[in-house]
Amino acid sequence: MTATREGRGSEAPTRAGARSLADWLRGWSDEELAALVAARPDLVVPVPTDLSVLATRVADRVHVGRALDGLDRFSLQVLDALLLGEDPAALLGPGAEAVLTHLEDLALVWDRPPRVVAGVPAAVPRPAGLGRPASQLYRRTDRTVLAGMLAACGLPPTADRDEAATRLVRVLALPDDADELHVLAAVDAGGGIGQVGGAMAAVDPDDPSPVRRLIARGRLVPLDDATVELPRELGAALRTTLITPMPTPPPLEPEAARGDLDATGALEAAEVVRLTALLLDALGDDPPPERKSGGLGARDLRSLSRVLGATEQTTALVAEIAYAAGLVGRTTSVDAAFAPTHDADGWLREELPARWDRLAHAWLASPSVVAAVGGRDDRDAVVTALGQQAYRPAARELRTALLEVLATADGPVTRDSVQARLDWLTPRRMGAYVPLVAPTMTEAALLGIVVGDGITSFGRALLAGPAAAALLAALPPPVDHVLLQADHTAVAPGPLPADLARDMALVADVESPGSATVYRFTPATFRRALDAGWTSAEVHAFLVRIGRGDVPQGLTYLVDDTARRHGLLRAGVAGAYVRCDDEQLLTEVVADPRLEVLRLRRIAPTVVIAQAAPGPLVDALRTAGYAPVGERADGGVAVLGRERTRAARGVGPTFPGRSDPARIVAALRAGEAASRAGGRGERAGISSTLALLEGAAAAGSPVLLGYVNAQGQESRRIVEPQSVAAGLLTAYDHRTQEQRSFALHRITEVQPVDPGDVVA
Repeated sequence: MTATREGRGSEAPTRAGARSLADWLRGWSDEELAALVAARPDLVVPVPTDLSVLATRVADRVHVGRALDGLDRFSLQVLDALLLGEDPAALLGPGAEAVLTHLEDLALVWDRPPRVVAGVPAAVPRPAGLGRPASQLYRRTDRTVLAGMLAACGLPPTADRDEAATRLVRVLALPDDADELHVLAAVDAGGGIGQVGGAMAAVDPDDPSPVRRLIARGRLVPLDDATVELPRELGAALRTTLITPMPTPPPLEPEAARGDLDATGALEAAEVVRLTALLLDALGDDPPPERKSGGLGARDLRSLSRVLGATEQTTALVAEIAYAAGLVGRTTSVDAAFAPTHDADGWLREELPARWDRLAHAWLASPSVVAAVGGRDDRDAVVTALGQQAYRPAARELRTALLEVLATADGPVTRDSVQARLDWLTPRRMGAYVPLVAPTMTEAALLGIVVGDGITSFGRALLAGPAAAALLAALPPPVDHVLLQADHTAVAPGPLPADLARDMALVADVESPGSATVYRFTPATFRRALDAGWTSAEVHAFLVRIGRGDVPQGLTYLVDDTARRHGLLRAGVAGAYVRCDDEQLLTEVVADPRLEVLRLRRIAPTVVIAQAAPGPLVDALRTAGYAPVGERADGGVAVLGRERTRAARGVGPTFPGRSDPARIVAALRAGEAASRAGGRGERAGISSTLALLEGAAAAGSPVLLGYVNAQGQESRRIVEPQSVAAGLLTAYDHRTQEQRSFALHRITEVQPVDPGDVVA
């Protein structure tokens, strides 16, 4: 930003001449307002009616806290300097000037000389890790404790709390005793707060305990019976440097590379795509029900993990990603179940890089943390896959932040240095980030985004947008053939195109995935192809077409033998019936005790009817070891396989998009024009009152309060706000010298007051 904001006309106020925060914002250009909206989208949900409302939100403690969460450590240090009344450039170096400009762009700092908006003191109650000012602490101290402090310091007693605070502040100084200094330094290192048992008890200034002596003389101020706070003045006096500047992030420490990151990561990417396809196939065949409390049951997760041949954690990750990508959703039946969506059919037809790209972007935007699955939440309920208990709001932000840190390095880096860099970039979020770093890296590794502690080239591309092309470059070149082996296996020396991969998955099972995928042919896999409508001639032709060299004789015999037995039994609609020209085989079927549940009854030498539908009848016969096929009314083969269930639409988590900043700015300008046309000045509603009161409570600053009581009598008084909650202001009333509560809707006026004037 420039020294003077060029607004929309000659009436735009300069940076130093603005009467209020709203006036200051009116001097911004459309481009600057649009940049603010883009950087802080929470300010415009819903869109403010005009710039006065926007200014109220800018100063609101909640909105300020969200903006502070995105600041790096040095930016927070600049704010600390302002809150402590220091010149940031003098205290932290010339780099503070550029940070001040950035803070102005975010509307956290305004005016000249710069000052913070009202919500910042409330969001940062202890700048630079220092306690609150002594006068503020003393005014909130219990009267009995305050009287004891006066006596211990040899000061005359007084019933006036303000006078008592003034007297104690005048004599406040660091002790000469080394033990007491050591205690104060320890409390300062803990952010100005210490834990002490019986802090409110009467103490002797000559007590052998240095902690008790410090409390007695007001050098540690009890907040309650277990907590004390170090006055800001003493904390600052203890330090040789008020704030140790940290203008640059700590370096990333390199770690030895573990082979070709892209080659290894590409294999993991291909594997997660394969597992997702298997999951969709399993869910389509037999959709597991949703638990009453939400999510996928533990037994169903175990069953799916056996189908996928993966651990339960990996299966849960694949399910969560597919859900976030809109490939899995809930069915709309009364008893909801998890099933593939209609989008899944299109996804299965895409090439591998495009399929992975959709999964990776879904993971990047998902708030689910798979490591939480199987544990217990705050209510001691089991955390399930595909349930909201696994949602962690910080997970989505951390994924992007973590990959961005890794992308700045040339290769793998140590985990500790990554965490140190994150701690500098977003120190206020690290409490939520730390337990999620390791699980996030594990998930990213399963997707092939990272290998070890290094990011792949397609992982870098993921941060910028579509990454399918980058993955395609990292994958081995596709092949159009497999190497058929005499032991009924085939080896694909590279990735197969999507159409060939689908056909191979039909006639063979994957025995060993990897850069050279191993497939195994069995009677069951060939029967699967025949059940799908292939003929034996088509199976032979496919093996000749895809196989390099001659087809092994044993494999040819296996196809013929499976085809010979396939379809000897035929099931159709009657209740259903079974027809077979081999009367001896039909006799065997009728006598099979495993098929009693079908209630088979022979009505002709070659025909048996059953009390079951054709689909379940075929399933039961196959389970018993037979190889029936369905039959149409004209005698042709009908595919009676189970119909695949599909969810009506994807119902994975949705993530709000950002509005167009230019349109929002246009709406704000229109609102301003309407306000001027209506002759209104700057609005002073309950929101601005709240912001001012919350800021005063955080800073311990007195205000002049206009108030109308229940009898309609209006008064003005000086109060020191302590908290704002549940529609009430709790404040210390200097007129009655008591703590009182004021209904917010009865407050008619709030004006800042110089604390020095009040004490005097």
